[in-house]
Amino acid sequence: MTEQWTTDHKVTLLAQVESRPAAADSQGQRWMERRHTGLVLAACNCGWTTGWVPKDQMPSTAELLGRHGVPMP
Repeated sequence: MTEQWTTDHKVTLLAQVESRPAAADSQGQRWMERRHTGLVLAACNCGWTTGWVPKDQMPSTAELLGRHGVPMP
């Protein structure tokens, strides 16, 4: 009998960043300024995601592991 394939749980965490061109320096070079927006996103390989939420609304590590941790055999 062949076992069924299942989607593994693997959580990825992202922090949203925004950018804009900075003023030109003395050589005329323009660099990008970047800053965090305060929004974060958690997504699991199984398809679950928080969407972009304020950092203080992110589920705790215990919640993420409880819901999307790697099951023990």
